[in-house]
Amino acid sequence: RVLERNIASLDAAARCAVHVVDAHRFLAGLAAATGGGASGGESRARYGVAFADPPYRTDDAERVARAWLAGPFAAVLGIEHEAPRQLPAGGDARRYGDTGITLYRE
Repeated sequence: RVLERNIASLDAAARCAVHVVDAHRFLAGLAAATGGGASGGESRARYGVAFADPPYRTDDAERVARAWLAGPFAAVLGIEHEAPRQLPAGGDARRYGDTGITLYRE
């Protein structure tokens, strides 16, 4: 709700899409819609910026990162994860207390 209020306050609703769904189900939907990988083999990302906040203590953050590395579906992908966890190479990892955020850029 905070994200949606921020989007509204910036008058950016026409340029934003908020999907509250399991990341893997969302990625599978992207693959199905494009007939291939998450980006459908397109050279251009489908989204400008995407954020994922998968549950801690699972391999979901790594799975989302690998999906993006295989076919970027956003120009920038931010993944929140446990700070000690290292995601696949290619991202810029930051640590904020016990939280880590890794950013991948096309």
